[in-house]
Amino acid sequence: MSVFNLPFLDLLKKAIENIIQTSNTVTISTTFNNGDDKTAVFTFTSTSKAKLEGQVDLAAYIDSVASNNSFINGANFNPSQWIVIGPFYDLDATDGKNVIYKLRIKNVSAGSHTVVVKAVIRAIQNSITSGGSGA
Repeated sequence: MSVFNLPFLDLLKKAIENIIQTSNTVTISTTFNNGDDKTAVFTFTSTSKAKLEGQVDLAAYIDSVASNNSFINGANFNPSQWIVIGPFYDLDATDGKNVIYKLRIKNVSAGSHTVVVKAVIRAIQNSITSGGSGA
């Protein structure tokens, strides 16, 4: 017989789900022409001034948000025409109470396209603000 009963595990699961917060989605959208090299910067900040660490979820699309336009596996995305560096955390810019996440994109030869990048953070935190710039 288990020491933990099912109601206890359900309560524990609910408690963990309640402390993991998801920020608002930050969306950056900009036009890229051949040769353009831009960096999208996402900043997630603890409004309670507590240390912040979390999992950033990021997605990039060409022209519009649709599965066919995904930088990862979209049928309309040709990886030979783009260089993508990252995503990565900027450890030099953080003070421990924020997470700064960057994605660098270069349009090698795709012509003129809008690139849309979206990000959220999931963290154990009671209050998170989010913002983005660049790209």
